[in-house]
Amino acid sequence: MSTQGKPTINQSNQASDDELAAIYLRDRDVPCPSCDYNRRDGQSSTCPECGSALTLIGIDAAQVSNFTKLARSVLFYLWILAAAKSAYNLYILIRIVTVFAMVPRPFPFFTWVIGATLDFIVWLVLFIITLSRWRKSRHNETIASATVISPIVMIVIYTFLSIIWAIVLSDY
Repeated sequence: MSTQGKPTINQSNQASDDELAAIYLRDRDVPCPSCDYNRRDGQSSTCPECGSALTLIGIDAAQVSNFTKLARSVLFYLWILAAAKSAYNLYILIRIVTVFAMVPRPFPFFTWVIGATLDFIVWLVLFIITLSRWRKSRHNETIASATVISPIVMIVIYTFLSIIWAIVLSDY
């Protein structure tokens, strides 16, 4: 079955369960699903400790590729959104400060400045996070769904907090 310690595929171009298991387990720490025995460098599909079978399930490379393309696209559009919102909030912050620089400041002035500054900082952080994740995704690294979902969750949470902030400020 093996030549110089390397598993080979049998002559019919169909790999047996033991051959696939040997290839999969080579240099990997894989616990047995039943007894947690470390199957590293195992040569058969059955566990030597408890005898349970290791079942390998194939993953279609096209599905992984499609998810990676979708994740890259979502990260790119989030990055563009964060860049645009950062630039807009910086403009608003500068506008607030320059408009009220020469006139007496009304009471909500400071809350406007704080709100605009927080907005700018949050969107700038989102810009940096999505840019770094998008750049990593371009190097053909596998992308976990949390990589894409966490900035979206951050945007949703921040939007709700902004709405609450606006409701609280509307009383002034």
